[in-house]
Amino acid sequence: MKVLFAVSNENISAQIVKKYQREYKEIISYKNMYYFNAIVKELQRDKSYDRILIFEDLEPYVNNNMEAIDQYLFNKIDSISDEIESTEIIFVCQERRTKSDKLLKRFFSLGIYNILLGKDRNVEVICRVIKKPRNKKEAKQY
Repeated sequence: MKVLFAVSNENISAQIVKKYQREYKEIISYKNMYYFNAIVKELQRDKSYDRILIFEDLEPYVNNNMEAIDQYLFNKIDSISDEIESTEIIFVCQERRTKSDKLLKRFFSLGIYNILLGKDRNVEVICRVIKKPRNKKEAKQY
């Protein structure tokens, strides 16, 4: 399993990898990215990732306008999705997000079915979704 982590802190990815490897007895090869543009460049260079795990708080935002932040996130995730074919994107939301969030509906339309909200934003659930990503039907039920 090859995973590209988009995290603000490398301890997060190390913790996830450790738990995953212990739980599933499978080695994860991984790389950390700290900026959205770096993710796109990495995917242009290497198309062999099985999963991309993106935390919403990857980059600090320059303003507090939620609509502008959501548009920025959508544009970045859209450009990332343009670079992949069968790689699953797992998006870990900030706490403020709910299932009815407009941005999440837009992500769904891009084919991003692995969005983690609320209590599911934990290492155990993240590992489970890395192992077996949701399909479209499961995402609708979620």
